Amino acid sequence: MLLSDFMPRGVAYMSIGAPMASGRWDVRASMSQSDMAAWIVAGSFASHIATSHDYGFGVSYSTQQAPRTHVLGLPGTVDDSRNVGEIFGSDRWTITPTLAVEYGARYARYDYLQQRSLISPRVGITLTPFDDTHITIAASQRMLAPGAEEFLPPATVGPWLPPERTFAPLAGEDLRVERARFFDLGLDHEFHHLYVLGVRRFQQNVDDQLATLFGLPVIGGPKSPGHYFVASAGSLDAQGWAFTLRSAPARRVHGSIDYTVSRAEWVSRGDMAAIAVWEPSAVRPRVEDVHDLTTSIETEVPQTATRVFVLYKVNTAFARGDDPTRPSLDYRFDVQVNQALPFMPFSGAARWEVLVGLRNLFRDPTEGGSIYDELLVVRPPKRVVGGVLIRF
Repeated sequence: MLLSDFMPRGVAYMSIGAPMASGRWDVRASMSQSDMAAWIVAGSFASHIATSHDYGFGVSYSTQQAPRTHVLGLPGTVDDSRNVGEIFGSDRWTITPTLAVEYGARYARYDYLQQRSLISPRVGITLTPFDDTHITIAASQRMLAPGAEEFLPPATVGPWLPPERTFAPLAGEDLRVERARFFDLGLDHEFHHLYVLGVRRFQQNVDDQLATLFGLPVIGGPKSPGHYFVASAGSLDAQGWAFTLRSAPARRVHGSIDYTVSRAEWVSRGDMAAIAVWEPSAVRPRVEDVHDLTTSIETEVPQTATRVFVLYKVNTAFARGDDPTRPSLDYRFDVQVNQALPFMPFSGAARWEVLVGLRNLFRDPTEGGSIYDELLVVRPPKRVVGGVLIRF
């Protein structure tokens, strides 16, 4: 449900998983039926850390179907559907107790793009010279398609909702894919199995950085605040430092604090003429310093059977819809609460929970990406998720 139109939409979500001798498999599916029919299905397998190889793989498929009277917004086409499929795999190979190699890749196919097939590989090395001390070196490439956040499974807490938001290219240009290349060098140390302190040096090279604009008028198009426009903001080079303090996952209350300082230099401009007409604050200066502070907390209270997840992000370079002159300080958040009900309507081991979630965060914060992926999302609407979960 988007707060701007107060129109709830029903969604059915199902998740099934089971342990096996060599790992665990999970299957997820969801569907909705309103003016925009959509459904998703995904399956994955993760191995147990019992041998030198810790591997995982999976597949997902999502589709968005609009009625014939409501075209999805792609110029020059009358197609009323969008379909996205993805397969992925990864492996962590522990060669010796002091050396491990990680590698993996994602292959996605988008039927609404001219460049339909996208590959995102990653490789990394972890050295452990001392107990509880790790040195990591990683290089990767991420291909981010316009609208990918609607179709691909997120890694954040909570159910995976089917793609109900619609999008279109700004000013009628073709949809272009963002290509980001990363190189990271990090060092972290765990203190007394209580918390971990880490520092990371990173470099980014981004082509066709995506800009996402909500709240623009749509002549003859959808009136939902969930409709948005995408454009290319240009290409940039960025480098900086990231400092992390996080607690051990085994603790009842675990969280993290991440502070990132970076400097970005824009080497080319994209659709700045069209973007400047609707959102001048999304036009970036040639050289810019960006400061980011992200905090997350996750806890479970067994006395009340309550689970809480909170993520709060503050950044100095958000493109703000209420300040059209320049980038400025702003925030994004994601809050989810699961509360078990003290009754069982049916016999058996079923557990009933009430789920309430509120967020205006647009991108998945756990997916590594460009420093501007969230900053160039203008006026994202607040999304409210409420429902009942039945766990068996």
